[in-house]
Amino acid sequence: MPFKNYRKLVLPNGIRVVMEPDKNVCSIALGVLIAVGSKYERKEDNGISHFIEHLLFKGTKKRSTSEIAISIDQIGGQIDGGTSREYTHLEIKALSNHLEFVIDLLSDMVFNPRLDIKDIVNEKSVILEEIKMYEDTPDEFIQDMIVNEMWKDYPLGQPIIGTRETVSGFNRERVENFINSKYLPSNIIISCCGNFEIQRFIKLVSKYFNTKKDKREMSKWEIKLKNPLYGVKHIERDLNQVHCCMGFNGLSRVDNDRYVLQIINTILGSSMSSRLFQEVREKQGLVYSIYSYPVLCMETGLFIVYFATTKSNLNKAYNTVLREINNLKTSKISKDELQKAKEHLKGNILLSFEGTKSRMSILGRWELYYGRYFTVKEMTNEIDKITVEDVLRVARRLFKKDKSMTLTLGEAVVKPVV
Repeated sequence: MPFKNYRKLVLPNGIRVVMEPDKNVCSIALGVLIAVGSKYERKEDNGISHFIEHLLFKGTKKRSTSEIAISIDQIGGQIDGGTSREYTHLEIKALSNHLEFVIDLLSDMVFNPRLDIKDIVNEKSVILEEIKMYEDTPDEFIQDMIVNEMWKDYPLGQPIIGTRETVSGFNRERVENFINSKYLPSNIIISCCGNFEIQRFIKLVSKYFNTKKDKREMSKWEIKLKNPLYGVKHIERDLNQVHCCMGFNGLSRVDNDRYVLQIINTILGSSMSSRLFQEVREKQGLVYSIYSYPVLCMETGLFIVYFATTKSNLNKAYNTVLREINNLKTSKISKDELQKAKEHLKGNILLSFEGTKSRMSILGRWELYYGRYFTVKEMTNEIDKITVEDVLRVARRLFKKDKSMTLTLGEAVVKPVV
């Protein structure tokens, strides 16, 4: 049973440590989560969290970039990182006998980055190429754009990767200032899953991560909630398909209805048996790709539907999606459909607990958002309690008439008839 050996401690400097030893595996997965992302960036610094994440891989004061890469390869490990709207993370998975090396390396990367001027110049070029790559990938580009458009002039709407203008303006002083004000012990979570002995792990983490105590809290400005922007927007592009995103009000990651939201997503568009996939693709053959998903943040969220189709089929596909959404909020679903969605969701949750890397990541995020962990029984009980009436109630919360945005990319604009 996952998380049965869960432990948590706080180092004297304020760093939180969550862990789950598992003697049934031969690996360990260690992650460092820093609770800062694009949401906490000022406009002129947009993209700097993602930029710093890149720089952390460019070497430390005692390890070069190539030495980091070679050392990971030599132990057969895997190293990765990422940046979101609300946090930045680094993680390593390796055989358990390399535990001390992994802890040492991650602490070195987080606390002692080299920040060489040449690396900063080179990495700006790399990220500018990354921006171009996203712009040349229409399905990713439009899904980023609808979030940016709906939360325009709002911290969550800033692109995680930044813009050409902001990235071009980064320099060592701005990078150092951002790290010094945001990478504070109280803002860091260490998460570990795998085959390790608790006391030895605590001793090693205390050795490598117990930096000088810093009582400062990260400067965060108040996030004032406001309604997303609504309407229809179009970006003209010469493409073979028209890409379409529909955005609706969502729920926050800590909302009491978050499990109901996942059930709605399951029913509507997250799987091959979902209503959108079956109706728009399987029955009508209008699309190859169609799906839905929630965007979950601490204070708020969005609900997104994406599909791509030919110009001649755009309005038929679009109005079919609208009809399915309208059906979900106006008609009760059957108990059988609800039960199937519950089993699908519970199965996905349990499967996500299969690997040490996945469980490590989940524990880190749980600590960030909830300050605790959840047992499998707690989660499955919450899902089992959901009723047909709950689904109808939350669908009406989400899919309010005239409170949505539609964004198209290509050579056609939608014309709603539903």
